[in-house]
Amino acid sequence: MSADPYSTAAALHADYVARRLTPSDVNEAQLTRIAERNPRLNAYVRVDAVGSRAAAHASTERYQRGAHFGALDGVPVAIKDNIAVAGLPRPGAVAAYENNTAPADAPIVDKFRKAGAVIVGMTNMDEAAFGSTTESPLYGRCYNPLKRDHTPGGSSGGSGAAVAAGLCAIALGTDTLGSVRIPASYCGIVGFKPSHGAIDVDGVLALSPTLDHVGVLARTVRDATSAFHAIADRALAWKNVAEVDSRFDDGLTLGVLDVSDATAPDVTRSFKTITTLLEKADIKLVTIERDSFDLGRARKAGLLITEAEAALTHEAALKDNPKGFSPLFRDAMAYAQRQPALRIARAYEAMEDARRWAAKQFARCHAILSPTTPHKAFRFDSDAPPNAAHITSFANLAGIPALALPVADGDALPMSIQLAAPFGQDDWLLALGEHIANLLPAPSLERV
Repeated sequence: MSADPYSTAAALHADYVARRLTPSDVNEAQLTRIAERNPRLNAYVRVDAVGSRAAAHASTERYQRGAHFGALDGVPVAIKDNIAVAGLPRPGAVAAYENNTAPADAPIVDKFRKAGAVIVGMTNMDEAAFGSTTESPLYGRCYNPLKRDHTPGGSSGGSGAAVAAGLCAIALGTDTLGSVRIPASYCGIVGFKPSHGAIDVDGVLALSPTLDHVGVLARTVRDATSAFHAIADRALAWKNVAEVDSRFDDGLTLGVLDVSDATAPDVTRSFKTITTLLEKADIKLVTIERDSFDLGRARKAGLLITEAEAALTHEAALKDNPKGFSPLFRDAMAYAQRQPALRIARAYEAMEDARRWAAKQFARCHAILSPTTPHKAFRFDSDAPPNAAHITSFANLAGIPALALPVADGDALPMSIQLAAPFGQDDWLLALGEHIANLLPAPSLERV
């Protein structure tokens, strides 16, 4: 039996248990596929053939002994370039850090290893995770596997492209204002940003410690759930799936965030079709009022916080090696440094506004539903829309979990919807996402 590069982590695990495949078989097939297809996509910036072979061999032996670790054992995963993997460079797509090698695994990478996952390599990203197109001055452009002349989104575009192209089953990304969910939207896959603090960010090159999250990209919600469970910090008192599944049976109310004033016509039409399908499935929909909350203001506040905290994060390197940063990123950090303290304070105040606004909405609904992005992936030769994070950023400011789900709408580029839930209800949101995904048409990823 040959390995299907588009197999889910769950399907691979079943094949391993049944001894139809071995992790070594899958890893070799994965390395071959990456060698063939990555030059056209530039999703990976570094492939660890030696390390992945050793991990796959160890996993194969565990399955042969009937002593595998669990659902992720032997599953090929990719890690974003700003997350530390022991012995490999971790520049975060910043030229100033090009020669930095990680002395140890980030805790989340260590947890992946302990779950038996096979780390295949590191993925492309925007410089320092500041951007939404994955066009790095250090690594070059990453391409969307669904339409190569379109962006995969960013800043975790390499992770999104790798999953969508069948170059790994699961990938880690980071999300400061939407950088996991935007690539998920553009590449037609699942993207999950957990509650703030739910995943340890130690070992991750910071952009904005206040807003940074580590997130998961996968082809199914089930795979995203397995990855989250493997790396989550269970210090938060999350509700488990068994406790909240009955909520779907008792009646589910989704608050629909009306963003039609910001979305492209095709996104607006597709989202209307999706809400109609959900209503036919006996899900109650209520309208979320935005009179007291400005999404655009929240996004701009998040951007200013990001720029200001990035200036602190990179202060020493900027002083020692200013040319190690692109003019665009240097200018963004310099802009924040010129702003008066009162304006910076107001940006942080917008975080509290987002938290209060979200809490008020959850008093009326179980989760907030919206498109993930105002538009689908765009061509490289067109102007990048400035509002890619217009809808995603409020979840970062509020610190709440958010999930991007792909939905087929008849176009080559699928639609994506976002579900956001109250803080700490990560497991419940993932269960909800699987429930919703089963009600809507799933896109088929193009075999690139």
